[in-house]
Amino acid sequence: MSSVPGLNKTSSVPGLYKTSPVPGAETNTVPLAKTPSPAPRTSGSSVRPSPEPYSGRKSHYHKRRRRQQHHEELFLDKDGFIDESYRFTFFNPAVGTVRAQEIADLRTPTMDLASLLQVGGCFWIDVLRPSFQEMHLLSKVFGIHALTVEDIMTQDAREKCEIHANYYFVCFRSFDFDTNGESYLEPKCVYNVVLREGIITFHMEPSVHQYHVLRRIRRQIDHIVVTPDWLNYAIIDDITDLLAPILHRVEFDVDAIDELVLVISSSEQSDMLLRISTVRKRIMMAMRLLQGKADVVRALIKRFESATAFSTTQISALPVLFERATGAPPTVWSDSPRRYASSADRNGVPDVVLDQRKGHETILYLGDVLDHIVTMMQNATHYDNMLGRAQTNYLAQISIELTESSNSTNDVVAKLSALAAIVVPLNFITGMWGANVKVPGQDIDNLHYFFYILGMCLLYVVIAVCFARRYRIF
Repeated sequence: MSSVPGLNKTSSVPGLYKTSPVPGAETNTVPLAKTPSPAPRTSGSSVRPSPEPYSGRKSHYHKRRRRQQHHEELFLDKDGFIDESYRFTFFNPAVGTVRAQEIADLRTPTMDLASLLQVGGCFWIDVLRPSFQEMHLLSKVFGIHALTVEDIMTQDAREKCEIHANYYFVCFRSFDFDTNGESYLEPKCVYNVVLREGIITFHMEPSVHQYHVLRRIRRQIDHIVVTPDWLNYAIIDDITDLLAPILHRVEFDVDAIDELVLVISSSEQSDMLLRISTVRKRIMMAMRLLQGKADVVRALIKRFESATAFSTTQISALPVLFERATGAPPTVWSDSPRRYASSADRNGVPDVVLDQRKGHETILYLGDVLDHIVTMMQNATHYDNMLGRAQTNYLAQISIELTESSNSTNDVVAKLSALAAIVVPLNFITGMWGANVKVPGQDIDNLHYFFYILGMCLLYVVIAVCFARRYRIF
């Protein structure tokens, strides 16, 4: 079992780097004590003696906890945020993690950057906000094409995968994680230059992905083979996984809106349309982040499929070609992608087969990422459809309420009109007989005309009310 690479600080060169000791040192190798077998039960005893305590497990836990704290101190400041003062990070499974403010300061007490790049295993150089001079130096040392340099420095936001002679270039969009910031969910690109010996990543804004990937390596170092392709996959997978909590919150909001939109009271409907618009905007931003990722992952899978496309006949002919080239008998290599049948196989044909198997394993990893992306895209589309339906139901409910209010208003207006139709003629008649002019019956000294007029008014009222009842005005 290989030891976990330590991720701690050293102060040999203050302010220039944070580094960790080489794996296999005494501080990293923590042997676990074997659990002693319990004593056998005697014939006259009814109580079995308890086994001795497992002292090595507690010590191993505390050392793992200290390594985790050292790893967090390496990347996080005292407030728990990503430390931006170190723009360059170097990682190698055989060396550990080195951080520095300038590329020339990437060194350990015994090795400079050139020596670190010559250590066995793959390397990872992470660069934050590279300058033109630093990009020119890196492109000259590692043979990075001028178009790749231009895409990085101009911050090209289009997600893509480009195959070059000695590397392939991946542009993958991350996003701003600060939920309280104004640029929440705004895209921020991460650029991966994947070489055969290592990987170089560039980003213009502070990122948590290198912290998450190194933490994943520290936890799974005994179960994975760290290669440049695997590091590229781990970065892509970490960016993709960070989108899942956003969609989970969106799902919760969509379900709440879908349940409340038809039962919410009229006094609480003022902010419903705002809630629908906010969640829908968040879905659109998530879909924009997910749109180009599936094409990039498919391009990577296609690249590895073409690189590992060996037929059964070609693989069976490899031992014969090896025997003709070296004069040695064909060797037999192990089926495990991590072990060889003999040390001599490392310089022979099994390297080709090992690369092929690693390519198949990378295809499996990328296929898992593609499944997550497609699933999240489908979920986002489903949530958008649910919100569209909820918004349609909400607007329909508002339209129904407006129609009911309009009908009620029309009913009141009709009743007032009927009442006016009854009262206005009565006012006209009484006004005519109350004028200061001579009117019929004025000279008659009895009340006959008065009761005639009163009776005609009452008859008119009865006829008008019956007419209104017939046509359901009242």
